[in-house]
Amino acid sequence: MTKILIISKSYPYLGGVESWLDIMYESLCRKGYKVHVCLVKGIKDHNPEVYQKAHPVLKITIIDGRFSSARDRCYLLRKHIKHSHPDIVIPLMCREALIAACQIKKLKGDLKIVLPVHEHNYCAFADIANFGAWIDKIVCMDKLGQSVALELCGISQKQICTIEHGVYKAEKDTRIEVSDKLRIGYCGRLLQSHKRIFDLVECCKKLAKNKKQQFLLKIAGSGPDEERLRRELLQCKSLDISFLGFLSQDELYKIFYPNIDVLLLFSEWETGPLVVWEAMHHGVVPVCSRYLGLRAADFLKNEKNCLLFDVGDFNVAVQKLIRSHNDYDFLVGLSQQAKWDAIQHRSIESMVQKWEELLTEVSSKKNMEHRRIPIGDISEPLPEGRLENIKVPPQIVRMFRQVINKPLAYSGAREEWPFYSESTEQFFSDFIAASLLFDK
Repeated sequence: MTKILIISKSYPYLGGVESWLDIMYESLCRKGYKVHVCLVKGIKDHNPEVYQKAHPVLKITIIDGRFSSARDRCYLLRKHIKHSHPDIVIPLMCREALIAACQIKKLKGDLKIVLPVHEHNYCAFADIANFGAWIDKIVCMDKLGQSVALELCGISQKQICTIEHGVYKAEKDTRIEVSDKLRIGYCGRLLQSHKRIFDLVECCKKLAKNKKQQFLLKIAGSGPDEERLRRELLQCKSLDISFLGFLSQDELYKIFYPNIDVLLLFSEWETGPLVVWEAMHHGVVPVCSRYLGLRAADFLKNEKNCLLFDVGDFNVAVQKLIRSHNDYDFLVGLSQQAKWDAIQHRSIESMVQKWEELLTEVSSKKNMEHRRIPIGDISEPLPEGRLENIKVPPQIVRMFRQVINKPLAYSGAREEWPFYSESTEQFFSDFIAASLLFDK
């Protein structure tokens, strides 16, 4: 029985990566794998207890890093990996987990490392460049990520593959209904950054001025910009807008997707997006931006299985919504094609089968063939604080901090337990250039 250890961040606890982990855990356990999930804990943002309440399917172990420096966090994770005796370690957006796994692999070559890449983030790809020689398999969620990694990160073709996200099928057959209102949905994290949630406000303002058609908007999700979003949408009083808050996957499948006709997405980049695949399984038509990665994937096709607009062009988005309202036959045709394409190409069964084949391949290999020598620094991270700088062992420093109840202070989740290592401006420029080159 293959033993798999997944070491994951625990912030945020809601989102596409978190849904992916639920799906993978359940599916691989059913296939006979022994899967263990380790969640990291920080002083403020990374909270495994809150995470598990939202994902009760997971059985977890907690690594408490509230009083630990980066050096000590690596030590705690190395200790946990050695104690767990896994065949394969999967670091999930946790820098110290990747470093710790590479450190053990350097000393004990039979440990296998599989790295999923869930964000189109230049620092994630810089980690591939730095640690790729120690990683047995890099799994991108879209074709763009694989092309960029091969271009920039010095890895071999054998080390990398793409496995697109899969989602559960609709529980019941759903059809777009003839109505005087177009039922619009938005589902996901309510934040501006790459999700561009305030483009939704601009769309609603324009729809509110339209006196000829009626629109209903359901918003499922939560996030740091929720309060501002609620405040700004108060300007659109003529629209029927409801905030549903965070919905579990069961709730999404029972009360959200069956009750909308179209799903809006405004993102700048995506490696899924899972909510779009879920909506398509229900015959919901995506009205979404041409996010970075969409062209390379060649799955969403304008006026065939979705309606597309350029990122930030909410005027065109509104035009697409009005056409969807006015042309019922056109919308039904898109709905049928969207559902067919999702069933054929974005299913749980297909994703899990590909992962099972990959894990079997990785676990059966005795040695890796590297194209080049490692260039990343997998020695101990730099010391933090006065005590570590005078060579007091990090474990002693942690115990001292625990006694005086003085955790390390960090400015946010990505410092508390960093997702990735830092990179350079030059790598960032090269990453953007390669992303634009391959997203065609």
